[in-house]
Amino acid sequence: NVNDEKALSTVETSYARRLGVEFNADNSDNSDNSDNSDNSDNSDNADNADNADNADNADNADNADNIWMQWLDTEKSADLPHPLFQFGYALFAGDPLTFEPLSEVPVPAEYTLGPGDELNIQFYGKKNDRLQLVVDRSGMIELPDIGTLSVAGLSFSDVKSMVAEEIRKKTIGNTVSVSMGSLRSMRVFVLGDVNHPGSYMVSSFSTVSNALFVSGGISKQGSMRRVLLKREGKTVGALDLYDFLLQGDSKFDQRLQAGDVIFVEPVGKTVAVSGEVNRPAIYELKDEKYVGDILKLAGGVTAHGDMNHQNIDRIDQRGNRIFIDVQKKHKSKVRNGDIVIVHAVPAVEEGVVELFGQVKRPGKYGYNDGMTIRDIIHNKGDLLSDAFGKIVLIERHIGDKNITNMVRVDLDSVLSGASDAPLLVEGDKIYVFSQQTLNPMKTVVATGEFMKPGTYPLGEDMTLTNLVLAAGGVTEKALVGKAELTRFEIIDGQRRESQHIEVSLEEALSGDEGANIKLQPYDVVTIRQVSNWRAGEQVILSGEVKYPGAYPIEDGEKLSDLIGRSGGFSDKAYLKAAVFTRVSIREEQQKQIDDMAARMEAEIAGEEKAIATLNDQALRGHKEKGLLAAKRVLEQMKQTKALGRLVIKLEDIKDLENSEFNLTLRDGDRLYVPKKPDEVTVIGQVYNTTALLYRKKYDLDDYIDAAGGMTRLADDDNVYVVRANGFVDRAGSWGSTRIYPGDAIIVPEDLNQFNLLDSTLDWSRVLMQIGVGLAAYKTIGVF
Repeated sequence: NVNDEKALSTVETSYARRLGVEFNADNSDNSDNSDNSDNSDNSDNADNADNADNADNADNADNADNIWMQWLDTEKSADLPHPLFQFGYALFAGDPLTFEPLSEVPVPAEYTLGPGDELNIQFYGKKNDRLQLVVDRSGMIELPDIGTLSVAGLSFSDVKSMVAEEIRKKTIGNTVSVSMGSLRSMRVFVLGDVNHPGSYMVSSFSTVSNALFVSGGISKQGSMRRVLLKREGKTVGALDLYDFLLQGDSKFDQRLQAGDVIFVEPVGKTVAVSGEVNRPAIYELKDEKYVGDILKLAGGVTAHGDMNHQNIDRIDQRGNRIFIDVQKKHKSKVRNGDIVIVHAVPAVEEGVVELFGQVKRPGKYGYNDGMTIRDIIHNKGDLLSDAFGKIVLIERHIGDKNITNMVRVDLDSVLSGASDAPLLVEGDKIYVFSQQTLNPMKTVVATGEFMKPGTYPLGEDMTLTNLVLAAGGVTEKALVGKAELTRFEIIDGQRRESQHIEVSLEEALSGDEGANIKLQPYDVVTIRQVSNWRAGEQVILSGEVKYPGAYPIEDGEKLSDLIGRSGGFSDKAYLKAAVFTRVSIREEQQKQIDDMAARMEAEIAGEEKAIATLNDQALRGHKEKGLLAAKRVLEQMKQTKALGRLVIKLEDIKDLENSEFNLTLRDGDRLYVPKKPDEVTVIGQVYNTTALLYRKKYDLDDYIDAAGGMTRLADDDNVYVVRANGFVDRAGSWGSTRIYPGDAIIVPEDLNQFNLLDSTLDWSRVLMQIGVGLAAYKTIGVF
């Protein structure tokens, strides 16, 4: 499994570069492999003439842990769709520490006992007892009433017979059953090119492969085909893991003894197989010499493999890359570092004809000599309802001249038997067209104030009223008395002229046959909109008017006109605090507020970075103080929502008619006339932001004192008042500004703390926006 690989080896890296594969993988574990003097055939050895491309492979050590490969060349990708990895090493991809050899299986009769093995002895007959005896370091077991028996070095079968015989001779009326209990542990050594070489404690039942798993498996520098078992300095066995992986043959997987050494030699000669084989991979060679031997290792050629198109990609003695065609019967010899490429069959289609278009069974059909079109289209039941049988085309290529000829067939005549069916030729393409394609549907167009304007099929004897019905009728804005019909005409087959005819849909729809004109192909009927149409425009009046509500308005209607329609003001109306809002003004104000907040946020972010680099702690603290104040203001700015208020002086109707504030109304305008308020609001840097009862004798400083006085952050030189009518007055000398019901007193923050930021923002404008917004909401309390 590619996903189980941890790193590309130098061998895999070499083949990947040959095949044009780009990757990012860590080969640092393999970067020193060129120093292995025992591996003269190793593919990363710089002296190996058959693998010269690997001599400069040292830069693979800089790649890191990602084994995903990307094919750069699309042609190579088509021919060689498989990333290549060394075969068999994924067998050890799991966690080696979790592996335990089987210990619950029956112990074979030839198993040799040694110190630490446990025997279970069950007595039957006169004595009914069960004993668990462990072979001691001297190789002895102690049988009660019988004595000691030496069992070390004996087979399990011999020990069973010996114990049974001793019981029979020295006791009366007893038989025994002997079985193995826990098996002894023993120390073995796993050395050579394994992932975790060292000594390991294993069960006495372990084999060579068990020890390999315990040690983390064979590294990619190690050989899968030469795993040696050494005992007392002599080689007593060799395991070829390919026999186990490819044939399931484990007869050479010998059982271990204490002190055994498993030694994995360096990887030997390698050959890669890519393309259309069942197991594309990099294989290690042992006795294999020919391409046929390598293809057997790769599981053979797939059904799509081309037996006549196979290559060997080889690095010759001079370091040049050459390609060799594989001999028939696969007798071409392979060398270390070769890549055997099995290409896919060309997949060139032969012996087919194709059917396209308005048929029920389009696609490819097998060609036979003497085949006609009736062998594919048997009757009209094989055609779709829109098929145009008069003209069917057969696209035909003529011989080696690369000429395409189009043969026309009257399919209706052929299917009826009126004419003979033409013979087909291999490779013919038959096209059955739709009636709409060859005989396009004539249409008319409805534009303007139709409910569903668009292009409609021209029906037989279609009239203006038919088109109106087809288009869902006309809208309420339609000028039905003067519609326009545009008609096109070709003059002398050379030029097109258009004619515009005024028609009355009103008369046509009322039943006037003379006005109900018959339409011609490609006519365009246009219904214009009634002049000065103002659908749904209205203004909302609320508060102290006699008849509040939503009022439709006409173009040019004035504010005084609308107040007159509403019955005028009530006796409780406080005109000085009237609030007039407009949608377009609200949108523009909100855009300004949002832009200002965005600029403020950007400047604060920039200042945060600049302050972070300051080394002067005093200056840094000074700057951070201003930054915190700016962040607080930013949050208030984000919460400020524009009202869209247009400041006006509202007066009685007669005075308003001649006033500059007698506005021309627009859709969405709102006028709110409150009752006379009895409070004054104090907002901003005071200790208690609140609304206070209006007192005629109070001046500005009285109200501020009543709100707890100014905080240490207040700017006492720039206090201002937002009047109930929306005008803003700057406070003069302290206490000189007169206060009226509904006014809001704004105590802004001290701008000096914002100047610490060296900001380009107009902070006074920012604070004014916040103050005016808060004042409007708190004073009016209706929007």
